[in-house]
Amino acid sequence: MRKAVLSAVLGASLAFTVTTALPVTAAATPSVAPCTWVVSDLPVPAGADGGSVAVAGPNGYLAGAVWKDNKRVNVLWHNREVVEMPQPPNGAALQFSAISGRGEVVGYQSSTDVSAGFRYHDGVYETLPSPPGVRATATAINESGDIVGYIGDGRVPYQVILWPANAPGSYRIIADGKAVGIDNAGRVVTEPGLVWSPDGSTRQLAGYGDLVIKRYQGERIVGMSWTQGEQLIEWDVNTGAVLGKTPGNTVMGINANGLLAAWYFNNDGSNTLGIWWNRTFIGDFAPASRISAVTDDNQLAGSHGPASPWVPATWSCVSAP
Repeated sequence: MRKAVLSAVLGASLAFTVTTALPVTAAATPSVAPCTWVVSDLPVPAGADGGSVAVAGPNGYLAGAVWKDNKRVNVLWHNREVVEMPQPPNGAALQFSAISGRGEVVGYQSSTDVSAGFRYHDGVYETLPSPPGVRATATAINESGDIVGYIGDGRVPYQVILWPANAPGSYRIIADGKAVGIDNAGRVVTEPGLVWSPDGSTRQLAGYGDLVIKRYQGERIVGMSWTQGEQLIEWDVNTGAVLGKTPGNTVMGINANGLLAAWYFNNDGSNTLGIWWNRTFIGDFAPASRISAVTDDNQLAGSHGPASPWVPATWSCVSAP
């Protein structure tokens, strides 16, 4: 069932705009101040042609890729300064999942061998250990350097794997399913809706059946239940209780302040990128843009067009004069 935004609950109309001809429309609420989404293109290495942000972390870190000499080049931004990452060993193709506030990137690498999780820091790629013969993916990292992910490929049941920072070169299998995220307290949230704590205790999120958790960021849990249709649900990580619901089907990011970017089906039935603040709708985002991450300091990150190649960029919500 397609869910549309209930405009009746919103306040007076407010226009949002984005510079460089990227308009955003929205409706105001008493809790959301008027603002303008201002785009800021990110620098790219000399000779690079287009690109996009893939992941965002604390302390001004972003990671993504650009095109240079018709090849994909992975890049790291820190406080808007860009550096090229070295080419992965053995020609592996990398997929980024997360980046920490120390510039550590995690994800998975695919080559002719079985896919493996990786960690990148200070110019060095490290293959994370895992049981032999199964695919491994790293999905998240906290500020202590603890990394979580999952092993399995559908034929082999998925299991959550933890690579603890205080025991380099080791791993632990801690639960069934896939890990979605890990916070700085070491709590891990899994796709089936389990919250695992370092003391070994677990808490199941309140559910409606068939939970699929999509994002755990800034101690915000967002996911879906197919019995509830196409809407996003947010849970309290401490109690497991439902906090509220938002129309939506695909989460692009959420931060500790409740800034959420997600796709939803609007009134005309089209799939549209919308922005919410603490589950209050504040508007549709520009169609000629792709948002891939929400930063801790309330920025959106991704890329924009409309001409090809698309440009890596961030957007900030600036108060109206």
